[in-house]
Amino acid sequence: MNTSHAHPSPVRGAPRVRDAAAWILGAALVVGLVRFVRLGAFGLWLDEALTWADYHHALDGQISNPLGYLLVGWTTELLGGVPTEPALRLLPALFGWLCVPLTYWAFRSAAGRERAAVAALLVAVAMWHVFWSQSARFYTFAQATTLVGAGLWLRALMRGSTVRAVAGLLVVGAAVLFHPTSAFLLVGLVVAPFVPRILGARLGPASERVALHIGLIALLCGLAALPWGWNWVRFHAAQKPLADPAHLVLTAGYHFTPLLLAAGLLGSLLAIRRLRATEHEPEDRFVVVAAGVALVAFGVALGLSLMAQMTAQYVFVLLPWAALLAGSLAVRLADAARGARVSIAVTLLLAAPALAETGLLLTQGYGGRARWREAYEFVAEARRPGELLVGHASKLGELYLGQGRTDLRNPVRVSMLNYYFTQAP
Repeated sequence: MNTSHAHPSPVRGAPRVRDAAAWILGAALVVGLVRFVRLGAFGLWLDEALTWADYHHALDGQISNPLGYLLVGWTTELLGGVPTEPALRLLPALFGWLCVPLTYWAFRSAAGRERAAVAALLVAVAMWHVFWSQSARFYTFAQATTLVGAGLWLRALMRGSTVRAVAGLLVVGAAVLFHPTSAFLLVGLVVAPFVPRILGARLGPASERVALHIGLIALLCGLAALPWGWNWVRFHAAQKPLADPAHLVLTAGYHFTPLLLAAGLLGSLLAIRRLRATEHEPEDRFVVVAAGVALVAFGVALGLSLMAQMTAQYVFVLLPWAALLAGSLAVRLADAARGARVSIAVTLLLAAPALAETGLLLTQGYGGRARWREAYEFVAEARRPGELLVGHASKLGELYLGQGRTDLRNPVRVSMLNYYFTQAP
């Protein structure tokens, strides 16, 4: 983004920004380690068990995003080949922690060190992020990949390099190997650079030239990828046919949290207001671009929710962007108050409730999981020879009681009990 017409803020001195950013980022890196706390204390939930099962039995073309299964499976094999909770969750937890410094790195050059540091801290303390970091699924893999790509894309946009911008988008696109919904972010990254122009501001000739080139390339690639995308939508709709936009809105509102969303909205509105003023900073333009990325990507998911079920986890890659918009509010209020302490105070007000929720998740909340491991272990101890074992979540029962069986989708030691298999016993 061209900064030749920007006016440096008389308020934000370099020492204040440097000191606040260093403290906040340091806190984020330390607090982010909570992802490794009690990693094996809570039993698996269904999809985690299916990760292990599908790693063994469904990577022959049945799954379109195999990379996450392979990484979790290889890690578990390296740790002894026994699907224990710590073994299955270790790599997602590591990538979850890496999302914290990657959030800072991705946004630092365009948004400024302090905004990026606040965003990193808000990601570090988010209960939702900790949950997925402690799940043997692939959402932290996808988010980390998109952050690397977004960081490359932002730097290329600022420096006017179309080639590097394409490279960044290719990295973001690679995240579909972890989950197809990562493609939502691609649409946001392509469209968002035009948002400041709509509001009457300019990114600068070099940045706008890159945005135009990217838009044309994306149009051609999008047309080529349309059959793949439509096939995925049809497949997803067949698996989850409940089309309910309200479900996506409500689950996203819950997991992003109303506080973070409200702060992000205010941060965006303040940036738009300043963008329309005579004097504004380059960071204000980027905050508006970031708001456009989040809004467009979520809009794509919302549109698809008219055809198939969409839920909050499918827009999990947008959590750092929402955190950045909230961080912009903290920095803007600090600028108005002329002090780093205000930025830290507002950041703590945003982070403290999330940290409390995370603490509850790792204690009384039992990791957000039903206690199937304890239930099946209890039944196994009380079971007598020859007794038939029938239960809900039979796939989990098969994992815990199946003596090493991996075909959990077809349990033999625990007969299924639900509305679809009432005649099985």
